[in-house]
Amino acid sequence: MVKQQQLLQAINSYIDREVAPLSNNMSPIQQLMFGMELGIIKRKSKNMLDNFINSPSAKLLQLIDANGDIDADLLYEALNESMSKQGSVELMGVKFTNADVNKLYAIIKEQIGYETNNTLGS
Repeated sequence: MVKQQQLLQAINSYIDREVAPLSNNMSPIQQLMFGMELGIIKRKSKNMLDNFINSPSAKLLQLIDANGDIDADLLYEALNESMSKQGSVELMGVKFTNADVNKLYAIIKEQIGYETNNTLGS
């Protein structure tokens, strides 16, 4: 289980490490717009997470325990399986794949202080 704040930190770390550097090959105006979009996403990530946590599907799938902690392993497994079927998702001109799911999961595990031991992404 992972605290909501740890998940938010992991998402923001993923954006900083993996997504933001993608702007290096963009024109200056594209870099400006891309950076602005990432900044907005990071600022709104808590609200987005709150909406997800309070959604009927998160409750139905029992992703959240009584303390409000998130089952990161279950979330990873479901997202990894879904991404495997879909192949990729494009957002803001960036294609996200299973490799990105695995990177985010590794950062989540790093945030809570232990290495990934889930073999689904290997």
